Amino acid sequence: DFATAIWKDGSLIYIKQDRKRERVPNKEVTLKYLNNSQDVINDLLNEIKAYSIRVDECKIPKIHGISQNPDTKDYVIVFQNDCNCKECGDIYTDIEVKWCKPCQINNMKQNLANWTSGNEKIDEFIQEIQLNIEKDDIIIEWIPYNQFSDIKEIKKDDSASVYSAIWKNGLLKYNYEERKYKRNPNKNVTLMRFNNSQNIINDFLNEIKAYSFKLNEYTMCGISQNPDTNDYVIVFQNDCNCKERGDVDTDKKFEWCRPCQISNLKQNFSSWTSGNNEIDNFIQEMQLKIESHNDIIVEWIPYNQFSIIEEISNGDFARVYLAKWKNGLLEYKEGKYKRNPSKEVTLKCLNNSQNVIDNLLNKVKSYSIKINEGNIAKIYGISQNPDTKDYVIVLPTDCNCKKCGEIYTNILVKWCKPCQINNLKQDFVNWTSGNEAIDNFIQKMQLKIERYNDMVVKWIPYNQFNIIQEIGKGGFATVYLATWNYRKVALKCLHNSQNITNEFLNEISAYSIHSVDCILKICGISQNPDTKDYIIVLEYANGGSLNNHNNDIIRDYNWREKLYVLSDIIKGLKKIHENKAVHRDFHTGNVLVLFIDCARYNGSGNTASNIYISDMGFCGEVSNIDKTKIYGVMPFVAPEVLRGKPYTQAAD
Repeated sequence: DFATAIWKDGSLIYIKQDRKRERVPNKEVTLKYLNNSQDVINDLLNEIKAYSIRVDECKIPKIHGISQNPDTKDYVIVFQNDCNCKECGDIYTDIEVKWCKPCQINNMKQNLANWTSGNEKIDEFIQEIQLNIEKDDIIIEWIPYNQFSDIKEIKKDDSASVYSAIWKNGLLKYNYEERKYKRNPNKNVTLMRFNNSQNIINDFLNEIKAYSFKLNEYTMCGISQNPDTNDYVIVFQNDCNCKERGDVDTDKKFEWCRPCQISNLKQNFSSWTSGNNEIDNFIQEMQLKIESHNDIIVEWIPYNQFSIIEEISNGDFARVYLAKWKNGLLEYKEGKYKRNPSKEVTLKCLNNSQNVIDNLLNKVKSYSIKINEGNIAKIYGISQNPDTKDYVIVLPTDCNCKKCGEIYTNILVKWCKPCQINNLKQDFVNWTSGNEAIDNFIQKMQLKIERYNDMVVKWIPYNQFNIIQEIGKGGFATVYLATWNYRKVALKCLHNSQNITNEFLNEISAYSIHSVDCILKICGISQNPDTKDYIIVLEYANGGSLNNHNNDIIRDYNWREKLYVLSDIIKGLKKIHENKAVHRDFHTGNVLVLFIDCARYNGSGNTASNIYISDMGFCGEVSNIDKTKIYGVMPFVAPEVLRGKPYTQAAD
C-alpha cells in the first residue's frame, strides 16, 4: 500500500555555504507500507536496496528512511514524492517523465477491440509491437486510409509509390506535462505504398521491421491500406523520406539521402578525368566513401581553376601556395549541393610526383573527408600543374603552417612542432645559466616538447621573481610561493646545491613538461645569486597536499569525485613507472591539488581539481637504486623495504 504524507522534521539537506546539513521541515514524501514485514526482515532489506541515495540518479526512486507503524508493526519505506503512478500506485517505469509501462500496456490491451486492419497477421504484428513498448516510444497504429487528406505523389516506380499527406487525427505522442498520450492533429506524414503487398504479407512485414519506432530515429507511425488498390501503406513522420527516391533519408535533419548522392556522383564520373586511371579510380573511391551531408566530396580540379595569391614555402619535396579556387568547394546547403566560389585554398605541389603515383596516393590517404575530425587535415581534391606535370594536393587554408608549409602538428590550435623546435634552437644563443651542464640539460628538456601546451623549461634569472612567502621547509629544501610573469609558481630552493650533481639533474628530469601526465610540471631552473643555491621552479598547486585536512577534497568531495582524484594519482604513478623509475617517497603529502577556480563538478557544484604527484627528489631508475638506504615517511614505507629488500615499483 502507498500513501502520501508530510514529514514534519523533514530530510537532511547539505547547505554548501554553511558546510553542514540542515533539515527542511514539512517535506512531502511517499510511504510504502509492507504488510507483515515485521516477520520478513530480509525481504524488507532487499526491497530497500532497490532504492538510491544518489541525487543524480534520476531514474531510480530516492529513499529518505525507514519507519514502522506502531499499531500494525509493519515497516514503512519513506521515499521521495511523485515517484508513483497515479493510476496503479506502482513506481513509474520512467520516473523522470512520469511514464508507467504496466498502465500503458493495460490501456492498449483494452483498446485492441476498438480497431482491426481486417487481416489477422497485420493485427497480430501491430499488437505485438504495441505490447513490447519499453519507454515513451511512438505508438504504432492501424490508421484508416480516410484519415489522410491532401495526398500528393512524390515518386513512383515498379515496386512502390511515395506520397505526402496530412493525417487528420495525428500521431499519438506522450505529453510530459499532462502525463498521458495525446494526439497532434493535422500532422504532415509520408505514405509509402507497396504495390501488390496484399498478396505478399510476409514480405511486407519484413520490410516494416527494418524501420525504427524510437522517437530519436527516423520514425514509422503506423500501417494503412489503400481501399482502391488494396495495397498496404507504411506511414512515416514527414521529412523522413528522400523526395527523389522515397527511401528513408540517411540524414533526415538536413534532408540528405546517401543513395541519391552516390548515384549522382557515379553518373558524373564520365564528365571528368585526370588523364590517369589510377588517380581517377582513387578519386571515385574517395567520393563513394561519403556518409554524411557535411563530408567533403573530393574532386579532380583543373589547374586553370586556381589563381595563385602567394608562395608560402619552397622545399626539396614540395612547394606550397595560397590560392583562390574560382568555382570553389561543393557544400550541401538548403537541401542540395552548391559551390562556394572564390574559396581560398592551399596548394601543395609535390615535386616530380608525375613519376611516383603510388607515393602521391599514399600521401593523399593521410587526409580526411570528415569535417568533424578536427585534428586531421582535410582534402578538397587533386590537380596537376600543366607546365611541370607535378601533381597538386588541394587543401583548406587552415591546415598548413604559414612558416614551413607543412601540416600543423595540432591543426585546431595552429601549432607546428618543427617550427617551435627551430625557434627554440635559434634562441639558445640568447641565454645562459653560466653552467654548461645546466644549459645542455635545459636545451635537452626544451627539445622534448610534443604538444602545444607542453611546458617549455627555461633558465629564469632570479630577479624575475617576486617572493610572496615561505610555504614549506625540510631538511633538503625550502619552498617559497612567488610570482613570475604574472603567474604563481613554487620555488624549491635546494640547500647546499652550488655544485651540480647527478641527483639534482635526476630530480629535475623526473618532473613533467606535459599537461596530461599528472606529475607536477617544471617551469624552469634558477639560482639564488647570494647563496648560489639552485632553484627548481615548479607549477604552484593552490590546494596544498592531500595531507591538508582543510582541503575541500577531504571535506566536501563526493565518492565519484574522490574517484577522479584517485584516477589522477594512478595516472601520475603509472607515468613514473613507464619511465622505468620508482618514486621512493610516495605518500599523501606528496600528492598536490590544483583547484580550477572557473570549473565545477556537475551535481555537487564542488570546485574541480587537477591532481599532481610531486617531490621527485628520491625518484630514480629501477636499475640504479641504492639498496643500502631507506627513504620516505615511515608509515608509508613498504614493509619489505624496512626488512632490507630493494625498493621496487611495487613498493610505490
